[in-house]
Amino acid sequence: MALLSGLLPELIFIRSSDEEAGRLTRVLELIGEEALGERPGRDLVMSRLVEVMLVEVLRRPVRHLEGQRTGWLSGMADPPIATALQKMHADVARHWTVASLAKQVGMSRAVFARRFAERVGVAPATYLSNWRIALAKDALLNSEQSISDIALSIGYLSDSAFSTAFSRIVGRAPASYRRAGRRGSDAASV
Repeated sequence: MALLSGLLPELIFIRSSDEEAGRLTRVLELIGEEALGERPGRDLVMSRLVEVMLVEVLRRPVRHLEGQRTGWLSGMADPPIATALQKMHADVARHWTVASLAKQVGMSRAVFARRFAERVGVAPATYLSNWRIALAKDALLNSEQSISDIALSIGYLSDSAFSTAFSRIVGRAPASYRRAGRRGSDAASV
């Protein structure tokens, strides 16, 4: 869930009077019923219903989400920018450039770069770097992969390039981040 938190706005407003909000209303009613009950499997059902609720919110066209001017959702509402985002997410290790992304979506480099920044709120290279580091943080805390393997899997050709980028964005080296995260989870499980 931490990976998604940086991509989504803090608040999404959906009017209950919107015709498309009916499905979401039904899911919320089920969540309420499940929360009040003591039926077997309650926690499992609740977690799945919350996932369904999130999917229902994200299915809504961005034009219906008030207050969302920039960010991942805004980018996903713009077909060429959405295609670029999907390509970056599908092949995060690829050596993406503004020119190669612009070519993928049939736009000039300058127009693509400007439109991406307007919609998403950051330049394409910054977005990709932030996404790679978010994936690395998740892998460092939730896998046994070596730091070298993580670096390669997200597009860094050397440990030093990965460590430099990670340290610049996160504020500590990957190994230090992993140790601190694991100590924190060990303390939480005691």
